[in-house]
Amino acid sequence: MGEVAVTPAIRFEIFSGAKDGMEYEKYERNFKSVVLFKIHEEIWRESERQAYQLRRQGIRVPLVDLLSAIVAQVNGTAIFHNDRHFDLMARHLSFATISWDEKTGQFLRRQPGVPPQFKVAEVETQYVRSPSRRRSKVLAQK
Repeated sequence: MGEVAVTPAIRFEIFSGAKDGMEYEKYERNFKSVVLFKIHEEIWRESERQAYQLRRQGIRVPLVDLLSAIVAQVNGTAIFHNDRHFDLMARHLSFATISWDEKTGQFLRRQPGVPPQFKVAEVETQYVRSPSRRRSKVLAQK
């Protein structure tokens, strides 16, 4: 099964959104097994290029989302998310997405290109739930 991984920016968003000390400590415990992708120079340069190309097509996305998408593209991983920006970017970039609806706890769709080793139904929801409605997770292929 693939491991759960995040970028430092996503980790920051999740931890900074903790409602209290208990929730923050819960995140610390849960994130001990989460892979942290590094944002290398290659990721920044590709993000610049893709932001320019997307903007030329009238598509504007938050920097954190674009960085996560480029990390997924470079590492051959899929984005497990509940944020429309990822499905929009996936139409123009080379990464797969799996949409998740936190309200119903259901997968909304699985875009083509999601490798079969991603058994996302087995990923514990503790990594999915967060205080904000819009959080993204990257599933790492290991």
